[in-house]
Amino acid sequence: MLRIQTRPTYFSHIMRASIIASFVVLAASGLGGCLAPTARVEEAQSALRVEQRAHRQTAEKVYDLTKRLDNAERELAAKSKAVQKDGDAVAQANFDYDVALKQRDEAEAVVKQLRGELARVGSHLKAFAGERERLAQELKAKEQEAHQLAQVEQASQAQVLLMRDLTLEFHGEITKGNVKLTSERGVAVLQFPTSEMYTEDGVLSATGSQRLTRVATRARGGSAVSFKLEISERGSDAAADSTLLRLSQVAEALAGVGVDSESITVSVDGDEEATKKPGAKAPRLLVIGISPVAKSDKAE
Repeated sequence: MLRIQTRPTYFSHIMRASIIASFVVLAASGLGGCLAPTARVEEAQSALRVEQRAHRQTAEKVYDLTKRLDNAERELAAKSKAVQKDGDAVAQANFDYDVALKQRDEAEAVVKQLRGELARVGSHLKAFAGERERLAQELKAKEQEAHQLAQVEQASQAQVLLMRDLTLEFHGEITKGNVKLTSERGVAVLQFPTSEMYTEDGVLSATGSQRLTRVATRARGGSAVSFKLEISERGSDAAADSTLLRLSQVAEALAGVGVDSESITVSVDGDEEATKKPGAKAPRLLVIGISPVAKSDKAE
């Protein structure tokens, strides 16, 4: 602003000089008639015109330079603002960069911490997997043991119920001594005199068939437990062929009244105690041993 105020002062000096030169010319013209010839007056006027033209050119150049200077100052001010703006942007960029570096360092620290935690968790999971496998094996063993105990319990309960049912079924005959019921190593053993079970020809009698039907009714088992029947004869010696023939009739009769044929076993080994005492003639007995079997064990 100070420069703009000084420039009009410079122009005023130029104008003042022009006015003074005009007065000088006029004075010279006034005095020319008295002191100088006309030629000198014209020469002075010509010099004054040249001087005025030079002053005008100078004034135009000064005005043009002033405009250019103003434009340069405006461009300089705009560039200064742009530089300041760029400087602010650079400062913001530097700040953002510093913040990004700090965030990266914090993220790397977190990642390092998480990797450590992951390694510890991995070791814990590995140990846990081993412990889990051990516990799973122990659990499986305990389950098998519990299953076996449950089967033993079911078999024992079935044996107790079987002894009860057979006792009720043959109570009268047991009391009279015609039928004997005992328990040998968890097996219910029924003993019938062969004289009452077969005819003289060795054929299964009607009384024998009825008794076998009553045995089958009590030895059919249930959903969890089935029964295994072992048929044999005890007492005085008998030919193996005739014994096998009689026992086969018993097995067929039991199968015919609902007993599973696969659960019936026929034994013709005889009674060792009877063979050791040839003088003793004990009555021959039909022996049916009935033992409970868990169905899962039977399937195995």
